[in-house]
Amino acid sequence: MDIEKAVETLMKLGWSEYESKTYAALVKEGLSTASHIAKNSSVPSNKVYQILDRLSSNGFVNKIQGKGSPTLYVAKPPEEVLSIVKKDFESLVEEAQIALGEIQERQRWREFPHAFTITSRGELTAQLKLLIDRADEEIVLMLDTLSELNNGRLIQLLINKFQEGVKILIITAIQGINDPYEIEVFHKLNPLEIRIADGKFSHITLVVDGTVSLLATYALNSPAGLEKSFVGLLVEDQTFAKLLRKTIVYEWKEATPALRN
Repeated sequence: MDIEKAVETLMKLGWSEYESKTYAALVKEGLSTASHIAKNSSVPSNKVYQILDRLSSNGFVNKIQGKGSPTLYVAKPPEEVLSIVKKDFESLVEEAQIALGEIQERQRWREFPHAFTITSRGELTAQLKLLIDRADEEIVLMLDTLSELNNGRLIQLLINKFQEGVKILIITAIQGINDPYEIEVFHKLNPLEIRIADGKFSHITLVVDGTVSLLATYALNSPAGLEKSFVGLLVEDQTFAKLLRKTIVYEWKEATPALRN
């Protein structure tokens, strides 16, 4: 059947089985309730709401809520959804090229370097992703604007790590959470706690498991501040990482928790 082929293909693109079945059923059925989708997709009823919310937050499904009536869901057009998926894959390929290029470059050294520089947004995103992905115990992250986490699926990666039991501390500046775009990212990070530091800063600092750290800053290339040139340093030194972690944890304790409505 066509729907079985669609589910199989979506799973090959990295979707879970339940996500694939739910979206394919919505495309077939049109405007539907969660219970109707559960019945027609073989997705357990106790899972379907969670799956629909996830598809909605990813921009693949529209949710229609009315007073006194069940919430309705409708799939966004497949061509629109697959366009988003294609862009995500192109971004992942670019990050993989950068990361593999770095590995290839390091092979020229007899010993693995203790530190190296970061000179572009793409390289910064790739390194943030690699470091967060390798975290086993703790992620300490301080960044001036939450919107930087929109790059490279960093939001979902942080949530996945939190669900795996990794302790996560995130601090931002007041300018990093004071407009609708930043607030949208803040809500996407739920259930992670975000704290707001006093004063302003313009850097991204990450410490993973107290052993490796990344510190990056940027300069604006246009009056509107839309283009940024990044420069940073990744250091694989436990002493340096522990010192940097101590500084950020102090900021965390002094910072104000950001409250979700």
